[in-house]
Amino acid sequence: MRSSAVLVIAALSTLPNATRLSAQSPRRIMSINHVLLITGSVQGEVEQRVSPRVSVALSGSAVRLADRYTNADLKLRYYPNPRGRVLDGVGFAIGAGYGHVTDRNVGVICASSPPGGGGGGCYDFSESYAGPTVTAEVTHQWIAKAPHHMVLTVGAGVKRYFVEERLPATLQGFPQLTGTARVSVGYALY
Repeated sequence: MRSSAVLVIAALSTLPNATRLSAQSPRRIMSINHVLLITGSVQGEVEQRVSPRVSVALSGSAVRLADRYTNADLKLRYYPNPRGRVLDGVGFAIGAGYGHVTDRNVGVICASSPPGGGGGGCYDFSESYAGPTVTAEVTHQWIAKAPHHMVLTVGAGVKRYFVEERLPATLQGFPQLTGTARVSVGYALY
């Protein structure tokens, strides 16, 4: 799963470049959440400038803890930067996105009486759901100028899952609205 996410991010980096707006402003940023790598999970993003104050980003993650959670989001970001340039040094952005989530929960249940009757014991189970998501976020970026090109991004937001009808019985009560946080490092392409 990690290799799939890495391949997607690598493929996205070959998207056609937006019109070059300035020799000093990066046209694209590729980043990963380095903290998640410690857990064997991956989250990455490719952000592309499309106008002086607007960018689009494609992000994805694959998190493996007790379950296998994967998602992909297409995001639109607005930079109300007084200097008027997207991805230019330091800046706040507000964004919105639309995506898709899949979560698969696999495990073992031990019970004195299994569903459907019969003797007790332990039973394997596998449950999953998938559905659309909507996100809203606020981010802040710091970009080191050439020759370093390093990027640090922090952000927070909310994600709304539209999966109520698709949830298995054991996942009822799953939070449909949850907070998000982001700390990522990346590389700016000029």
